[in-house]
Amino acid sequence: MSNCIAQPHLFVINGQMYMKTRYTVERVLKDVKPKTLRKYYVVVNHRRYPPKQVISALTELGLSEFALGQCIAPLRRLGFKLRYLGRP
Repeated sequence: MSNCIAQPHLFVINGQMYMKTRYTVERVLKDVKPKTLRKYYVVVNHRRYPPKQVISALTELGLSEFALGQCIAPLRRLGFKLRYLGRP
């Protein structure tokens, strides 16, 4: 496992701190079916997920407990690229 995948990253959502790794994201979503995509997505385990679904699964917060904008920086720090639906 490469260092990038295993390196923990700290992020805060709604005042709560989380320390997670890219590997943790991949493991948590391994058996999770992606929800319907709307405008943006991230690729995890070769599948496209809504960013909020990824953060929700990782933090156990409900989808209504945080905004899409709160997902961008943590996902980038974890090495995921936020993509716009309709673009490669």
